[in-house]
Amino acid sequence: RPPKDDGGSPITNYIVEKKESKKETWGIVSSGSSNTTAKIQRLQKGSEYVFRVRAENKIGIGKPLESTPTVAKHMFDPPSPPGKPVVSDITENAATVSWTIPKSDGGSPIIGYLVERREVSGKWISVNKTPVLDLKFRVPALYEGNTYEFRVFAENIAGLSKPSPPSDPIKASRPISPPGPPINPKLKDKSRETADLVWTKPNRDGGSPILGYIVECQKPGATQW
Repeated sequence: RPPKDDGGSPITNYIVEKKESKKETWGIVSSGSSNTTAKIQRLQKGSEYVFRVRAENKIGIGKPLESTPTVAKHMFDPPSPPGKPVVSDITENAATVSWTIPKSDGGSPIIGYLVERREVSGKWISVNKTPVLDLKFRVPALYEGNTYEFRVFAENIAGLSKPSPPSDPIKASRPISPPGPPINPKLKDKSRETADLVWTKPNRDGGSPILGYIVECQKPGATQW
């Protein structure tokens, strides 16, 4: 606001200066205007500044009015953390990580998500260099047999959120499915009370060794095994 006392002559100029709180040197950031507002540019995010304003009339320059220390930051806040990740489609060298959007975007649209992984009790490592816009990410370069956890950060113009809760641990391993059918069953021998049946093992074991076989029989003409 303009000074209560203009010294008997109209105010012709306001000189605005700034300095970092930890430094002694002031620098002029605005001058040559009688407006009572000034936009200060080229501030370093996270740095603390003090500003001062001096009024000028045709007689000279008055004493300065200093601001309280102020930390430079965006007018928005970082987002809140994304939801706890869920891991699916696990193989021996990759897994798909999915998550839900944060409860708050901090007032600015989310520009992407960053995913990290770690071996249990190890260090967190970033797995995507650029933010992804989707709510899932296929994480490559896992090592078979190792156990991993994953977490996710959301990012907007103000910066990164805090990390999501870590996912449940998963083990990188070949996906297991039911085996294929046994091949070419044949009756090798029989008696009134027994029958010897032989067959060839399935072409595929589903990613896990065959544990055994189940043999069923059916009476001719019956529908139930």
